[in-house]
Amino acid sequence: MAREHQGLQIALIIFVVLTLILGVTTFIFFRRYEEIEAERQKVAQKASQAESNFGTVQGEKVRLLKILGFPESEKIDTVEDECRKDLVSFGSSLPEEQRTYRQLLKFLHDQLVKTNQLLEAEKVEVQTLKNINESREEKVKVQIDEANAARDKAGQDLNEERRKFAEAHKEFTGREEALRTDLENARKEKEAALAQLQKQLDSATQQIQKLARLNAEKSKKLEDLVKETFEVPDGQITWVNQRQRTVWINLGWADGLQRQTTFAVYDADIYDVSKAGKKGSIEVTEIWDDHLAEARITDDQAANPIMPGDKVHTPLWTPGERRHVAITGDIDMDEDGKSDLPKLLSLISLHGAVVDCYLDDKSPGILTGEGKPGGRMSLNTRYLVVGKAPEGAASKERLDAYSRMISEAGRLGIQQVPLKQFLVQMGWRETSPVMTYGPGANPAYFRPKPQEGVRPVSGGKVSELFQERRPPAPKPGQ
Repeated sequence: MAREHQGLQIALIIFVVLTLILGVTTFIFFRRYEEIEAERQKVAQKASQAESNFGTVQGEKVRLLKILGFPESEKIDTVEDECRKDLVSFGSSLPEEQRTYRQLLKFLHDQLVKTNQLLEAEKVEVQTLKNINESREEKVKVQIDEANAARDKAGQDLNEERRKFAEAHKEFTGREEALRTDLENARKEKEAALAQLQKQLDSATQQIQKLARLNAEKSKKLEDLVKETFEVPDGQITWVNQRQRTVWINLGWADGLQRQTTFAVYDADIYDVSKAGKKGSIEVTEIWDDHLAEARITDDQAANPIMPGDKVHTPLWTPGERRHVAITGDIDMDEDGKSDLPKLLSLISLHGAVVDCYLDDKSPGILTGEGKPGGRMSLNTRYLVVGKAPEGAASKERLDAYSRMISEAGRLGIQQVPLKQFLVQMGWRETSPVMTYGPGANPAYFRPKPQEGVRPVSGGKVSELFQERRPPAPKPGQ
């Protein structure tokens, strides 16, 4: 019995628990249902509101599309692309932030207003120009009428002038025939006179040519008589000291002599040194008096020693006068293949002479004695020292300058002297030659030379140019 009641109790307990659970779950589900229903009503209300708004927006879209000129079914992307194209096409001058339809319409309206204003101004200007043109046309019409009247008058005058011209032409033709006849007669007379004058001219030309030849011959003879020669001695040796190798000459302060002046020495009976060979050279070392100077012997011959009475000469100096010289060509004094132009300039200056101009050894320029461009010879130039003609294609311009200087010297009557002869006549001698060996050596240094101090022995063949040594002839009164 107790077990039966226990089963009922358990069943009752289970039933009560299940009832409570069912009640709780029912309450929970009902509460959730109410919340969902409330939310559903809100969503339905929002959907209704959204549907109402959509209808409003759709209506506004349709109206906006009509305003913009698009069909109702046009897509918004297409409308946006077209609007963007319109803004770019018609509003490109607007800033990016102002590119809207309202701003575009305002901009186009402003442009239209300005254009209308300009159009009105143009209309006013056109009307003004039209009025001016009408006024001018009235004036031009008056001028045209006057011009037509003048043209008619000119036509009448032209006809009158043509008539007068025809009469004058007829008269002129008659005179022309008469003049042509007179001209033909005058031409014949002129030809006869010209023939006679031509005969006289030929005779006079022959006489002039004959006189010119006679004048040239007489001028040549006169030049030979009065022309100063290059070879006139400048002084003579008065005393010789062979032991000390010194001499005294009859030149000094009064003659304008300078120390280190070199002279060539010639025999006492020589008065034209161009016809005799040099026997030695001296260099002035001291000047003692107005007409007395001491010099050292720089070159002599043992077989023909320097003697008192021998003549001395240099082309660069003459008593009481400064000689003017010019130099052209390549100057090689010691035949070493190198230019000695500076040395020659120094020697000339040392002798008290003046260099008027010289041909530069590095360029085709003709320089003054001071080395400046623009050197030239003059009637005061006494000698033109002529060196070797420039050679090679690179020296063409220097060769042209060389030829010009020689031609100018001939035109001015300047005496032309070869470099070697010039050096011999001035008594120059290379005192300290520098001898080099190898490919650049000078062949002239290795030629056989006679022994110094020994009289040369004849080989049996004597040159026709040899002159027997004779003592100087006594002067009158000695």
